Amino acid sequence: MSVSGMPYAPMSLHLLLAVSLCVALASSSPWAAASANGNGNGKPLVAAITKDAATSLYTVPIKDGRPLVLDLAGALVWTSCAAAHPTLECHHHFCMHAHSYHPPGCPHNGYGRADVEDPFRCKCTAHPYNPFSGESATADLTRTRLSANATDGKNPLYPVSFAAVTSCAPDSLLAKLPAGAVGVAGLARTRLALQAQVARSQKVANKFALCLPSGGGGDGVAIFGGGPLFLLPPGRPDVAATLAGETPLHRNKDLPGYFISATKIAVNQEQVQLYTQEPLVVELCTRIPYTALRPDVYRAVVDAFARATAGRKRVTPPAAAAPPFELCYDSRELGSTRLGYAVPQIDLVLEGGKNWTVFGGNSMAQVSDNTACLAVVKVKGEKGSPPPPAAIIGGFQMENNLVVFDEEKQRLGFSGLLWGAFCTPLVVQLSSMVPYTELRPDVYAWDEILQWPKKVAPPVAPFELCYESRTIGSNRLGYAVPDININLEDGAAWYIFGGNSLVQVDDATACFAFVEMRPEKVGVKTKQKYSVMSTLRCYFSLFLSLILLALLPRTLASDAFQAPRPILVRITKDTSTSLYTMSIKTGSRLVLDLGGPLLWSTCLAAHSTVPCRSDVCAAAAVQDNPWNCSSSTDGRGGDGGGGRGLCACSAYPYNPLNGQCARGDVTTTPMLANVTDGVNPLYPVAFPVHAACAPGALLGSLPSGAVGVAGLSGAPLSLPSQVAASLKVERKFALCLPGGGGTGAAIFGGGPFHLLVVPEEFGMVSNGLSYISYLRNPKNGGFYLDVVGIAVNHRGADVTPDSLALDAGTGHGGVMLSTVAPYTALRPDIYRAVIEAIDAELRLIARAPPSWPFERCYQRSAMWWTRVGPPLATVDLMLRSGGNWTFFGSNMIVQVNEETLCFAIVEMGQTPAMDESPAVIIGGFQLEDNLLVFDLEKGRLGSTGLLYWIRTTCSNFNFSWGTPYKIALVLSLLAAPLLCALAAGDGQHRPPSKPILTRLAKDPSTSLYTASVKNGGGQFVLDLAGPLVWSTCPGKHRTIPCGAGVCAVANRNHRPNCPYTAAGSNGGDGGRCACSATAYNPASGQCGYGDLTTVQLSANATDGKNPLFQVWLSAVASCAPQPLLGSLPAGAAGVAGLSRAPLSLPLQVAGQLKVEKKFALCLPTAGDVGAAIFGGGPFWLQAAPPQQVSDRLRYTPLLKNPKNTAYYIGVTGVAVNSVQVLLPPGALSLSARQGTGGVAVSTATPYTALRSDIYRPVRDAFAAATAGLARAPAAGPFDLCYQKSALPPTRIGPYTASVDLMLAGGQNWTIVGASAVVEVSQEAACFAFVDMGAAAAPAVDHSPAVIIGGHQMEDNLVVFDLEKWQFGFSGLLLGTMTRCGNFDFSIGSQ
Repeated sequence: MSVSGMPYAPMSLHLLLAVSLCVALASSSPWAAASANGNGNGKPLVAAITKDAATSLYTVPIKDGRPLVLDLAGALVWTSCAAAHPTLECHHHFCMHAHSYHPPGCPHNGYGRADVEDPFRCKCTAHPYNPFSGESATADLTRTRLSANATDGKNPLYPVSFAAVTSCAPDSLLAKLPAGAVGVAGLARTRLALQAQVARSQKVANKFALCLPSGGGGDGVAIFGGGPLFLLPPGRPDVAATLAGETPLHRNKDLPGYFISATKIAVNQEQVQLYTQEPLVVELCTRIPYTALRPDVYRAVVDAFARATAGRKRVTPPAAAAPPFELCYDSRELGSTRLGYAVPQIDLVLEGGKNWTVFGGNSMAQVSDNTACLAVVKVKGEKGSPPPPAAIIGGFQMENNLVVFDEEKQRLGFSGLLWGAFCTPLVVQLSSMVPYTELRPDVYAWDEILQWPKKVAPPVAPFELCYESRTIGSNRLGYAVPDININLEDGAAWYIFGGNSLVQVDDATACFAFVEMRPEKVGVKTKQKYSVMSTLRCYFSLFLSLILLALLPRTLASDAFQAPRPILVRITKDTSTSLYTMSIKTGSRLVLDLGGPLLWSTCLAAHSTVPCRSDVCAAAAVQDNPWNCSSSTDGRGGDGGGGRGLCACSAYPYNPLNGQCARGDVTTTPMLANVTDGVNPLYPVAFPVHAACAPGALLGSLPSGAVGVAGLSGAPLSLPSQVAASLKVERKFALCLPGGGGTGAAIFGGGPFHLLVVPEEFGMVSNGLSYISYLRNPKNGGFYLDVVGIAVNHRGADVTPDSLALDAGTGHGGVMLSTVAPYTALRPDIYRAVIEAIDAELRLIARAPPSWPFERCYQRSAMWWTRVGPPLATVDLMLRSGGNWTFFGSNMIVQVNEETLCFAIVEMGQTPAMDESPAVIIGGFQLEDNLLVFDLEKGRLGSTGLLYWIRTTCSNFNFSWGTPYKIALVLSLLAAPLLCALAAGDGQHRPPSKPILTRLAKDPSTSLYTASVKNGGGQFVLDLAGPLVWSTCPGKHRTIPCGAGVCAVANRNHRPNCPYTAAGSNGGDGGRCACSATAYNPASGQCGYGDLTTVQLSANATDGKNPLFQVWLSAVASCAPQPLLGSLPAGAAGVAGLSRAPLSLPLQVAGQLKVEKKFALCLPTAGDVGAAIFGGGPFWLQAAPPQQVSDRLRYTPLLKNPKNTAYYIGVTGVAVNSVQVLLPPGALSLSARQGTGGVAVSTATPYTALRSDIYRPVRDAFAAATAGLARAPAAGPFDLCYQKSALPPTRIGPYTASVDLMLAGGQNWTIVGASAVVEVSQEAACFAFVDMGAAAAPAVDHSPAVIIGGHQMEDNLVVFDLEKWQFGFSGLLLGTMTRCGNFDFSIGSQ
């Protein structure tokens, strides 16, 4: 129905269908999009190869349908150009690559010439070379569009058009090329060769395969980008997967072609005796038609072949027929097989042991009707040219042989002569004009027929094979002869049985009714027509397009959440440390380390661990430990997170900035990033990774707020490897490091990379990548470049190649990339040579004084500015593979002040930021605004060069959400609770806010309780009376200004025994007044003051039953001097004040996490693990059945002491065994005016302390109630002790008298059993109350009458509700068969 309620008219339906068809054809056809944007969707490209009969050259029609000649030794692609064409600038990195190899006889006239239209612009020129005429030229380097078809290895799928960098050439350079050819497609081992550009533009492997056709009119095939290759008939295996052999590819320093090594040559399986024992260098070449042998090799091979064919009839053909060949034969007497003429095979025994075997089909050339010659010739040496290789395999010997050139693996693969198959489908023509089936000569030679064991009769023209018919049996299909199957394209077979394969020529003779095609017919091409099947496929595709159009929203949503896609992370540069960080650890920042083997961060005390014998632990153990830490392959008993008896895997996180390392558990932690299409972020994704825990001390020298380091090496536990394994994406990542103040981007998992403000003609920035192979140091995980020299302004510095080489044995030397070194650092000998080269080039530029750490500086006023920075000098790293890595002004010059520019290189000190002593460390500054792609699968590094050339920077990534995925984004937002639930087990902080949980432990030596809430490790001592949080601080820390409101809050409460200190100082922050606050040690009674700062805290959100996910918060805290830690437990970093003061931990948690002002403590006994929950909620303990302890609490009001911020409760009296103890009137009252008296609660006082006038009556009453129990000597600080043997054990502890604190409101807090007495030895237990007058200084100010100590609160849930201002307590939990150690710290499932 329409909107108006009326049905659509028939015409409307037709119109809708027509529009739908148009939209489907325009937008849904895969080839339309691919052709438009040059993207083959990651599929290889295929092109037909044709052999030109006149020149014996091979061409592919990829330039507007016109052919380019294939040249395996060609360094670039060149074509004729229109008069108006774009050009590239001289400084473009492609210009450098165009000059990697210089053609012979071509003058060296620089990289370019002035642009006529813009005299201030230098346009790049290249040197196209015609190897067939020997001519070269100087012409513009340009961009042109080439086209081919995407393929699945079986069929062409759809056309793909892509931009390629090519050289123009004058029409005169086309001489001696095939008719119609418009240039040459170089396939050599260079970055501007055709296959290298296809690999970059289509994101496919740098690999190509050639199956050259023979000269029979059929087409061969070229596949660029890897993949399978299936030849007809259907059912044959993938030829690329069933190669006859592989051998390493080698380079020639003078030539860019393909070279392999052979150890010997054999003819008829007998080794040829050569005149040299050296390995034979063999080149593959499509420039020459036949294999050419060095004279010494030629003579030995030809003589051996002549001996092996001594019985064959030799002929001398007319001079015009075969001038280059020496051995020719009467082909009628050679015999035929399906591999060609029946002649001795020739074997090249290659490096690695495989043979390249040349059979008759590739060794014998038909030069006339009855003459075939051995198709090898003698190399013609040219004066002044390099010595020739031992053999150059020409095109004829590669025909009908799949040859695979794998640049990434540097291997050559070959199929050998394809057994009964050809590089082109067999075109079969149906004709009523010929009486018998005619076969092309190479198809006609079927040895199965020749070897059929029947009596042969003399031939009867036009038939060659005839038989005595009486010797052949018969059946209902004719003569009983072998069937002949013609396998058709669609998989069907055309069977020819005896009734159609033999013809009766007379009464006694039957002949094979196939004849050899006459030579004049061989070159006739068969016109191809579209089939009915093709039409049906077209209609089916159209129908499918309509369905996809109708389901488009669902498809987008499905694709968004199911298809593996790369992930995107922002990168920022910390200006104070010059380090790069990314926010990927659920909101926290990790520092990028290119050489780091793993991820590490600070962890909560409650964290999961990885077992020692797991695969993950084995991966953590793979890395060598170069940092002088003990072996990282071991584990330890216990799991570091509260487990019992488990061996937990450990690793050794390393801080690359200060060289410090530590041991920590291997754990699982969540990561959060955005999926991307390379253009925008699309939707968030959470995933788990394995990381090492590290103490907070290891964060020293890292940027403020950083919680660890993300290692980016290729190690199994590096971030790229784990992203690839977790999200099923490529082991590949891209970094675009920003300059100061900008935001860069990292993409993990492959894919394109797009930046804003890029001119449209350049398309995706990642399309302009140039790749080189990187080196790996076996001693560390760094990425190294193979550099042989350094040049300044294209003049080499006095640096020897050996000084830059990487020693694989020791791991020393080499040129390493680093994101933790701010500037490029050079070893002193290299640094001095480079500085001298700079001085030689810039001797006329006005100098400025050095500015540490830079030595060579210049006056800013003497400089001008270009698009790529000040044009002081370019620095080139000259690569062994050819070409340079060039640093321009913006990456080499740093402005240190308004008047001074300096070269951003430094002399390497004795302790470089990297281990294993590299010769050169390329620092982050030199990598900024340059897209770098690290392909860990292919072992190569891609670089765009400085992005300023194309008027963009790394800060121009578009971080706004991608519009094609609005539906997916909405779904992701709706699914946010699900994503959070999935990540909950790994510690992700997510809304809505929940209470947080931390483990508690009791230190047996001090009887103090600690909690692990300080991010990065370190324990905080719990102090119920403490007004704030304090800890020791690193030398460099943030401060809070004196005028801030929080400064006044922090200084409200001063202890009487601490001297008053001013609220601020101005001595440590550049003249700014920094707030300070007093820190108090409740164990020693000492105090000190320090800066007010912020510290990172972390805990786990909880539902009251389990920890759920990790939560981080920033808390205001006071710094304290190191001596203030005296008397605290070993490993304690400070004190967490839990009082009612505004800056106490509970109130800061409530304020930041928006939870209740309420906390619960369940203090453990020594050796057990308790729990604290901040923010309210239930509290469950494991029991039979599990108990929600918080449901049965008894409450009493909390009282406030105006003189301090401790917690007081109203106690009206004390009873022993239910009999009230007679105390002085008002002994337990709190004086609001003086702040004295009252009953306070403390975790810093180990045992309940009573003022002497209260202690003595209570002790006496307890002694009277236990008069019948055998006493033991007093054990300080206790003066009432018993023999343990006299105290019968019960479920709640030793059987003794009970002590009741009679609370205001009529309830009692009963202290009994394990809470009333304490075991002091194996023989004695004492009354666990002490005389306050005899004890140390109280932990609570202003002289309370009673301080309820920690022992009386152990295994007793106590809740401090600061909103309702009440105190809850459960009583001793042992009575309900549970204890505080029974909280379930396993990660919750919700």
